[in-house]
Amino acid sequence: MSSPVAAPARLRHDYDYLAALTPGVLNSARLLAELMPADETQARAALAPRLDILRGQMLASPFWLRRMIDHGLAPRDLRTLDDLLHFPATSRADLRDFGPEMPELDPSSEAARQSVLVKSSGSSGEPVGVFKDLADCVHMWAVLRFWLGALGLALPDQPRVTLLCALPGGLEYESRLPTLNNGWLVRISTVRQNPLARLIASDPQVLFTDPAGLHWLAGQAQAPRPKLILTSAQHCPEDLRQLLAQRTGAIVLDYYSTTETGAIAWRCPRDPSQWHVLTPEIWVEQVQQELVVTRLRQSLLPIVRYRTGDAGRVCFGRCQCGRTGWSITDFTGRRACWFSAPNGGKADAWQLAWLFKYHNLSDFRLTQQGAQSFQLELAGDCTELSALLAKLQGALRNMGWPEPQIDAIRVARIDQRGDKPEPFRCTRAPAP
Repeated sequence: MSSPVAAPARLRHDYDYLAALTPGVLNSARLLAELMPADETQARAALAPRLDILRGQMLASPFWLRRMIDHGLAPRDLRTLDDLLHFPATSRADLRDFGPEMPELDPSSEAARQSVLVKSSGSSGEPVGVFKDLADCVHMWAVLRFWLGALGLALPDQPRVTLLCALPGGLEYESRLPTLNNGWLVRISTVRQNPLARLIASDPQVLFTDPAGLHWLAGQAQAPRPKLILTSAQHCPEDLRQLLAQRTGAIVLDYYSTTETGAIAWRCPRDPSQWHVLTPEIWVEQVQQELVVTRLRQSLLPIVRYRTGDAGRVCFGRCQCGRTGWSITDFTGRRACWFSAPNGGKADAWQLAWLFKYHNLSDFRLTQQGAQSFQLELAGDCTELSALLAKLQGALRNMGWPEPQIDAIRVARIDQRGDKPEPFRCTRAPAP
């Protein structure tokens, strides 16, 4: 595979530090698999000791020291999960304005020196910088181990995990995975030539992607046969999930995650209306229908009552899959948008999301107004408007519109409902 990889001088170092983190990954997977007590009061008491971790993080954070003083609070005031209600919520604006002050105080510590700054995707608003230490960077492998166990799936030694990516840039690489049975991670880009051949050749046991990648895969003549397909980031239609499950024979698992918090919950394969919270490492509150997340695991960056902008209802109980604990229902954080297709059916507008990532846009919204007519609102400068419109027309033709008409207008800002953007909208009612 012709692909950029980590610098050769760091390959040994990268492998060694990942191998050193493997015991922590195994321990996190074990803790995620522990059953919550059937009684909610007892379950809350079981999580309370985790607040010791959070208090230590807040004491080491200049941002949280100042914020607690401003609100007349101290770490010792955080003794139970109910006490979190007295602490102020945080938001993307806090990460944007005070991001460097939120991690631990000592920049010379090993965790701080090994930390990285990553940008959020922007699907929840303006992208922000998020500090992650090495444990944060590999934590998803602990969550994957937990899911494999919960689903009764076993991986061979040296399993192959493939990340199928539709983002611009075409980055591809291959690296070792000592945190997952000494396996291999392969990233494959759909924007490079002949991606299907590389995907088939990678022969993944686990495939990570998002609904844009699922749509691409559903349109291919062949498909790999992984045991597990994981999708996140955008709304995933149930019929698309079922189609890929039938074509590949894999379990297709949708999970809820943000760059800021990490993985939060996963959609129950038995009851898709239930999203099981990843306790004991995540605590989710419902504050006037908004999901507010607190992270209860060791990290350089304390995540305390973080406003996700996503809507849902948090409840405690026993799911039909047999799992007891907290779940999110009525989850509407990822807005669905169906365009009305010329054949009388529905087309998932989120198939077009990848296209806009190729252009440096402040904000946009594409609205279907008629059978063949669309309005594209653009905020800020777009120096490649003609190229964007040509790609958009081509994509709409591929989705079934023979002569799509796009009216592009520039606006000062895109109005939105609530805290979440609405990049796609249909004012022409889709067929039932």
